[in-house]
Amino acid sequence: RDRETMETCIEAAQTGHFVISTLHTRGAVKTIDRILEFFPKEQQHAILHRLGETLTFVLSQGLLTGFNGRVLVTEYLQNTNEAVSSGIRAYDGSATSLEDALRCKGNQRWNQSLMSLYRAGRISEEVFNSNTLG
Repeated sequence: RDRETMETCIEAAQTGHFVISTLHTRGAVKTIDRILEFFPKEQQHAILHRLGETLTFVLSQGLLTGFNGRVLVTEYLQNTNEAVSSGIRAYDGSATSLEDALRCKGNQRWNQSLMSLYRAGRISEEVFNSNTLG
């Protein structure tokens, strides 16, 4: 949970190691933001380039109160094509490039998952509205 640890994780990934980490964030965009917070502004562009090459999957999940107990809402970003990799490298804090990347086939946005739960009658409108991102 510090710059040195994050740097070690990125270096390990660049050398072919499988790295799993947890960060307390909600959504792929916030996860990238949190990673960048570990580094000084002048290093962030280089970090994004490295993440574009090494980051393969971001999973965000939350447990919400449903009508029949807790329900899982998820967002995931798979770095499986050049559009996603470019979106990560081009991230400038405005979230546009990452939001576009999340729209690529095979990814799921938080609000998509939330809407599915709402339409299936598993969560209330109040829970839906209070957990929508953006």
